[in-house]
Parts: sequence; structure tokens; C-alpha cells
Amino acid sequence: MSEQAQNQVATKDKKHKKSSSKNKSRQESMLQQRQALQAQQQQQQQAAQSSGRNSSMPKVRLDLNLDAELYLKAKAKGDVTLTLLS
Repeated sequence: MSEQAQNQVATKDKKHKKSSSKNKSRQESMLQQRQALQAQQQQQQQAAQSSGRNSSMPKVRLDLNLDAELYLKAKAKGDVTLTLLS
């Protein structure tokens, strides 16, 4: 093999090693990002589940199917309290 051909082969090997090194580091970076995202999603799911179990917030559902005419004239003095029961 001529010296020029050997240099070309050596150059190709170096480029291949560099690109494979870049690919490996890119793959490792993507893997780390994927793992971080999965960990974050798991934390969010756990937080949602725990807040759902221990939540003291009431759940409200309001369904209306009305056909009504109302005429109301009132004066109210005092407190108005709305209580939601679950």
C-alpha cells in the first residue's frame, strides 16, 4: 500500500473514531435527558396521587337544564354561607 493510501486510511479511522465518540456522547446525553424526564414524570404522578388521596378540597359538579323566568327583588343583611359537601 502506498504512503498516501495509508494516510487516507488513517484519516478515515480518525474521523470514524471521532464521529463514533460524538455519537456515544450524544447517546449518553439523550439517555440522561430521558432518565431525568422519566424521573420528573414519576415525581409529578406521585405528587398528583398523594394530593388526590389527602386532599381536603371538595369536588363540585353543577348540572343545569333550566327554563325559568325569575323576578327577584330582595335586600339581604348579614352573612351568606355556601357549604359544599362531598
